[in-house]
Amino acid sequence: MRVLVAASAAFLATAVFGHAGDMNISQYVFRDINRNGIYDIGEGPLAGVPVLLSQNGQDNIVEQSNLAGFTNFLMSDDAEDDPDISGPGVLEFQVVVPEEMELTTGNPRQSTTARLLADAPGGIVVDPPLPFMGLAPKLTITTGSEGVDGVTCLAGGDSVDAIRSDDVFRCDVVQGDWAVRWALSDGSIAERGVRIENWPVRLPVPSDMPVLAQEDDLIVGFDDILISENIEEVPSGHGGVKWHNMVATHRKFYGGWGYVNGTVSGQFAAYNSSGHPARLYSDEPFDFIGAYVSVAWPAAKRARLRIEALRDGEVVAWDEFYGSNLMPVWFEAGWGQVDEVRISHGTYWQVVVDDVRIGR
Repeated sequence: MRVLVAASAAFLATAVFGHAGDMNISQYVFRDINRNGIYDIGEGPLAGVPVLLSQNGQDNIVEQSNLAGFTNFLMSDDAEDDPDISGPGVLEFQVVVPEEMELTTGNPRQSTTARLLADAPGGIVVDPPLPFMGLAPKLTITTGSEGVDGVTCLAGGDSVDAIRSDDVFRCDVVQGDWAVRWALSDGSIAERGVRIENWPVRLPVPSDMPVLAQEDDLIVGFDDILISENIEEVPSGHGGVKWHNMVATHRKFYGGWGYVNGTVSGQFAAYNSSGHPARLYSDEPFDFIGAYVSVAWPAAKRARLRIEALRDGEVVAWDEFYGSNLMPVWFEAGWGQVDEVRISHGTYWQVVVDDVRIGR
């Protein structure tokens, strides 16, 4: 009996205290919404950001942050595990900052040291662990170029001439109150104000639609529709309007980066089901102030999404632009007294929306 007990104890010791499982070193990447370089309460993960690892000056290994914001590098002293880190040495990490974003934590490169430790999971440990990396979108005002000769953005006594690239005019701005002035191709001038907060802003080219003061409007999120990580059609009456082919979902349900990165508040956002056109509408006219807009998948970035407003069945205002699956833009429509808004994508991918603002 004593032999059996001793053998069992030896087996358990080997199973539990040997290679009990894989070990990762994780680089956490977060959305630094307030741009202060600190991971604060309410700031969520950023998915799909590449991080490069170089060990002892060898070739880079690339991993991307997952839906929880962790970029995981597998560590093991067993070559059969195909680990990212297989032995001791200096580890160098570098975040690949997307073109439309900027690093706020001031640590594009950082290093740590891996060392062997026989009783650790995987047989390797890292000391010290890595500090967080925070990214925020570059603050811009963009607008279309159709029927536009030039755009100027003004704040206080400063003015910025917009840069034209393909079909977009872009002003690089900072937080605060701005005025945007269009020199239209018919020789007229149009202007409207916009407030820049934490996200880039997309403005449609001015039309005959009235630009609304953003007061007494309702912010329509999608967190009160579902109580679990699932999906559900947005019901008529939500936010005081009717909906068709718009689905509310938990940001992690599908595993798409854009669902995580495009959710601005809470855990839920909405998208056009199966990539087909969706709409919100009402028997009584309403004001479509705007919405946070992104796309769910990388392939969706290759074609434009379209948002249009209708009154009595006629399209009275519209805009088309490329969305990102790494961040939303605030689409400041300012379309007044419409009875329908349609959302679609040129190649039928999912457009993600959150915190829609509706007025009456």
